Amino acid sequence: MQATRPRPGRTPAASRTLRARAKAHGAPALALSLLLAACGDPRAGTSDPAPAAAGDGPAAAAAAPAPSPEARARLERLLELFQPDDPLATSDHLDRRLADQRAFREELEDDPDEGLGRLALARFRREVEDPQALRVELLRAAGWGLPRDEAVALLQEVVLTYDAATGYGVRGQAVGIWADVAPADLVEVLRPVLSERRHRQTLPPDEELLRAWVRSARAVGHPPGEIEAVLAEVTTNIYQDDATRHYAIGQLASSSEPLGAGARRALEEVLVESSRNGYLRRKAAQAIAEALPAEDACRILSRVADRESDQAFLVFLADMVDSVCP
Repeated sequence: MQATRPRPGRTPAASRTLRARAKAHGAPALALSLLLAACGDPRAGTSDPAPAAAGDGPAAAAAAPAPSPEARARLERLLELFQPDDPLATSDHLDRRLADQRAFREELEDDPDEGLGRLALARFRREVEDPQALRVELLRAAGWGLPRDEAVALLQEVVLTYDAATGYGVRGQAVGIWADVAPADLVEVLRPVLSERRHRQTLPPDEELLRAWVRSARAVGHPPGEIEAVLAEVTTNIYQDDATRHYAIGQLASSSEPLGAGARRALEEVLVESSRNGYLRRKAAQAIAEALPAEDACRILSRVADRESDQAFLVFLADMVDSVCP
């Protein structure tokens, strides 16, 4: 495959105007165009090319080697493996297909191929009607195959930029690919996003963002206290969706480190939160029982039970107190 040549720039607005006038008025307009050029006016015959999308700009394509026959064969294999399943296929066929898909993904990570990455990205950009599962795998191949800076720019663009052609589902899966390909970059970019009380843009599901961030932060050795701080912020964010808050509380409960003061306050705040989400309050109570020393958990749960007005939740707290308090 030949390297992609730069797209020619659009005809400048000034030049289009002069051409239209030349057709209408003949020689005088042509003389004006020549005069502009002679005077060095930048409006005569120049233009700025439109900005290229991340990872597939002319400069990147021109510098990249042409995809090899092996890269083309791997793309064909990808297209074959990740088409929708045949509804009449037997279970043994589907099992073999799943095993082949896993092996292909592992091969992408173990043997990155820039040629395959560029072919996959070109297909991803061009065939926006491809099935979602196939588009995700094309994006995965591009993420692993492209040079790191291009891959990060591409994945960040897909995750953070609304695009009706890309779709919500693909963007959600792109978060996980980003976490695999460049976890340190994801940690840095998504940290302020997760701290927002309300997002000002359309983003993938917050649970996907938080899961990817926590996984990436742990993978790069991020300080546990900072991870805990993010989980505490999400836990107490009443504008956050329930699934994301449930995940945050679960992560605090399963922490291998003693919880800091901020995380303790977050769990206590949710425990007494005046909302109709009784399940969230139960999750907070269970997290307190699991993550705190028994004496501290007993004191907190007993104090909340003494002031609880919801009879059903009071029964739950009584059971918790009986199981936690010595």
